[in-house]
Amino acid sequence: MICDSHIHVGQFYETYISPQQLIELIKPLDIERYAVSSTTVCEENYPKVLNELEYLLTHEEKKVDPIFWMTPSLIQSEKVLKLFLESGFKWKCIKIHPLFHPKLWINNSDLFKDVIAFAKKLNLPLLIHTGGQNYSDIEVWDKIIPAYPDQTFIFAHCRPFDQAVNILQKYSNAYGDLSFVDVYDFPRLISENIWNKILWGSDIPINEYFFRDISTKDYYIQRLEILKEVSNEQQLETMLSKNYYKLFKT
Repeated sequence: MICDSHIHVGQFYETYISPQQLIELIKPLDIERYAVSSTTVCEENYPKVLNELEYLLTHEEKKVDPIFWMTPSLIQSEKVLKLFLESGFKWKCIKIHPLFHPKLWINNSDLFKDVIAFAKKLNLPLLIHTGGQNYSDIEVWDKIIPAYPDQTFIFAHCRPFDQAVNILQKYSNAYGDLSFVDVYDFPRLISENIWNKILWGSDIPINEYFFRDISTKDYYIQRLEILKEVSNEQQLETMLSKNYYKLFKT
């Protein structure tokens, strides 16, 4: 049973993955459920974002869990926010991306407090991109997490990994996903005893942008096989599905 907590649809730089293309791309991967957000949100084309998610929910109803990716302009526009809140979608997670909006979320800013307020109101976990710059590394959140002990945090990519180990060990309400985590760090999920704080995630189809010489199917299977090699049955089941169902309340 495989549940993927980190999948995308939409526009990513010059590449567009339509909902139809995404469905075909992941069909051979035997994924039972997947949480999906639209990278089209980076263009702030919010109606298109909702159309993409609506297509997936219509055609993959029993498999798709939509992620509400918030941007500063979205939060600050009552009209746009209303579109998302009245979409009829059963949102399973809220997301922010500090690398795309440098330094706007950190230091417990008013914008971040607004995001937390929505997460609490909707009773949803908060997914946060990590890595890429100092201001988006996971350690930035070390002083912020304690202020919100009742909020569940999921740190995408667990980057840098050494910092992620510390955060996941330190806070009971902190989790991480495996999208783009180096496979050489997979054994440390077990040795550092953080496997019970981990969700499987792939970042499909973004892998094709960075790894153009390997198909998504091969990329996915290779990473999955390495995870299986280092994990026992209980550990693997927790990372591949149990934590997914626990956090996304599916």
